[in-house]
Amino acid sequence: MTYGIWQRALGSHQTNAYLVYDEETREALIVDPGDEKKKIMKVVHEKGLKPMGIILTHGHWDHIGAAAALRKQYDCPLMAHKAEAKLLATPYYNHSNERDLRLAADVGLEDGLRIPFGSHALVVLHTPGHTAGSVCLRLENAPVMFTGDTIFSDDVGRTDLYSGSDAQMKNSIRKALRDWGDDWMLYPGHDAPAMMADVRAGLERHL
Repeated sequence: MTYGIWQRALGSHQTNAYLVYDEETREALIVDPGDEKKKIMKVVHEKGLKPMGIILTHGHWDHIGAAAALRKQYDCPLMAHKAEAKLLATPYYNHSNERDLRLAADVGLEDGLRIPFGSHALVVLHTPGHTAGSVCLRLENAPVMFTGDTIFSDDVGRTDLYSGSDAQMKNSIRKALRDWGDDWMLYPGHDAPAMMADVRAGLERHL
C-alpha cells in the first residue's frame, strides 16, 4: 500500500502544513494546519481525502490557526501532546495575540502512540525542547519523519519561549542522532525537507 504527502507553506510565518494519506483508502491525517483553511480544504476535496485526525507537533499559533475550523469541518479529533495543554489554551503562551486562539486537544499524545490512517500509521516521538510537548511523527515502515519545529534542514527550534528548554532540546537531538537513519527524509515545520544525512553535522554542532 502506498502513501502520499502534500505540503504547503501557509500563513504569514510560512508554516508547513501537511496531509499524509493512504493512496488507496484515501484516509488522511492533517499535520500542523497553521492557517489558510480553505487551501487545505480545497486539496482534501480535490484528492478525495477522508481526514481521520488533526495532529499538532506543538501549540504555537502559526501551527494551530486552522485546526479548530478543520476539526469542525471534518468532525475528526484534534491531537496534541498532553504537555501542550496550557500552551494551546492560552493566547499569551501560544502567541496568537489578537487571533485569541484557545484550543483543547481531543486526544492527548504520548511517546510511542500509533495513529492509523488506512493501512499506514504515524508514530509519536516526544521530542521536548522547543516546547515541553513538542513531538515528531514517524511514518511507520517508511523513512519519513515530520519534525515540527524541533529540527529544520539547517537549524533546530528556539528554546527561549514558554516551556522551551535548551537541555531538553539537546537530549532530543542526541536521540535523533542515535536513532534516526541517514536515509530518512525530514519534513519540518518551516523551510524545505532534508535528508537526515545532510542535517546530521549541523545537529551535532548544537550539542
